[in-house]
Amino acid sequence: MHVAVGVRVSDFIFAFVDYYFSLKIYSETRARRRKLWLLLSVGTNLGLLLYFKYTYFLITNVSAVGTLLGQDWSSASAKSCCSRNQLLYVSFISYTLDVYRRLFTPIRQFPCLPNLR
Repeated sequence: MHVAVGVRVSDFIFAFVDYYFSLKIYSETRARRRKLWLLLSVGTNLGLLLYFKYTYFLITNVSAVGTLLGQDWSSASAKSCCSRNQLLYVSFISYTLDVYRRLFTPIRQFPCLPNLR
């Protein structure tokens, strides 16, 4: 159950980041500012993607090194912070790029947080 909540929370974070940046990109009239918002959006998305993609990998390897050294460095909650849905996050980046190119008008109302049960 903790894994599902972690995945949904990370999905919410990515969705909110793209919602905010796409509104900023769309409403900006100056080309340099629009590009700056785009770079901030893509950079934030890639940073979050790298975090969620590689955190479990790093925790698992640190635990393995600890086991080799005779220590118990395992973490039972390691999977709860790591999402497996990277394709969804790449589609968020694609959405922001399409808003930058003015192919889409960004949504004006942020979607509700999904039920976390």
